Amino acid sequence: MKCFCYWLVIHHSAFIVHHLEIGRPGAAREMYRRAREKFARLGARQFMSLDLEEYQAQLERALAWLVDAADPRTVTPPAFAPPTIRLLPEVMEYD
Repeated sequence: MKCFCYWLVIHHSAFIVHHLEIGRPGAAREMYRRAREKFARLGARQFMSLDLEEYQAQLERALAWLVDAADPRTVTPPAFAPPTIRLLPEVMEYD
């Protein structure tokens, strides 16, 4: 189950960026909400050599403007820097 949640987090993150690129901030915010649920369900600090806490912190910083908006459709998005996936040097078990 953890592996599935992990891939959903990565998938949702990609769709957050996609929705922002095509001008759908409301959909991006919904994808971010779903990604946060999956982070919580994983319940791990690191998984499959990815520092989940650091990656989630990058998402939170990049999307603070979107989360805080009362109506995401009315907000002018700032320059967006998507999170960077940085794998840890050690190999980790994935389950």
